[in-house]
Amino acid sequence: MDHFITKLLEKKDIKEEFERLIDGDGIEEIRIINAIQTHITQLFLFHAYIKLHGNFDAKAILGYPLPPHIANQRSAHSIKIDLSTYKSLLSLLLQAEYQLKKSQ
Repeated sequence: MDHFITKLLEKKDIKEEFERLIDGDGIEEIRIINAIQTHITQLFLFHAYIKLHGNFDAKAILGYPLPPHIANQRSAHSIKIDLSTYKSLLSLLLQAEYQLKKSQ
């Protein structure tokens, strides 16, 4: 799932990955949306921490350490997104989750 979300954030082609998740792995759309919400929330936490402290510490941010390459990737992605985009993304994801749950 992390690989899919990373490709999504880097604006790469996700069609093959998405089809594999839906068809092959049998993951429901709501679980995908929840995973993206969690990832975006973590990026926001990295963003806020970096703005306050000038650097990042995954253990201080998340409560557990991440492998260095993943922590570096999250910090790099987090800074590329501005606060209004975080708000829009999280709002859209919440609306999509609500609509999916409402339609079932």
